[in-house]
Amino acid sequence: MRATSVMRFVIFGAVGFGIGGAITRPLSMLLPGMVALPLTVLIAGAVGGASLGLALKDWRRVVSLTVLGALGLTVGLMAGLILGPLVSYSEVPITVIAGAVVGVLLGAAFRDWRTILALTVAGAVGFSVGLLAVIFYGFTFLCSGG
Repeated sequence: MRATSVMRFVIFGAVGFGIGGAITRPLSMLLPGMVALPLTVLIAGAVGGASLGLALKDWRRVVSLTVLGALGLTVGLMAGLILGPLVSYSEVPITVIAGAVVGVLLGAAFRDWRTILALTVAGAVGFSVGLLAVIFYGFTFLCSGG
């Protein structure tokens, strides 16, 4: 991929997973707990994966990345929740592990080890940056009296 294509891919991924999380947050409050978590994780992963396919302008990739995004976020969160506490009870290792697993599964759509490695690193870093944004937003919300 050219540098502009990579930047487009990164931006679409960040926006897509961000929108997926923003859509599912209110949904998680409306549904019962046993239904909310699996459903919202699947939806957020699917929206994030689909956005990556849209960045590539390839409808076959949209479909495959939608499925892999949903599967990746589900498996990634389970792996993060199981393995993260082995390192620390902080949200950071959980988020890094989840992002890396999402990256691995999204990279599988390309069947190229370099792409898999790049998306693994991008997923770990991207999800960590997303966590920082959530923490910052929560902090500013609390400090503003909201």
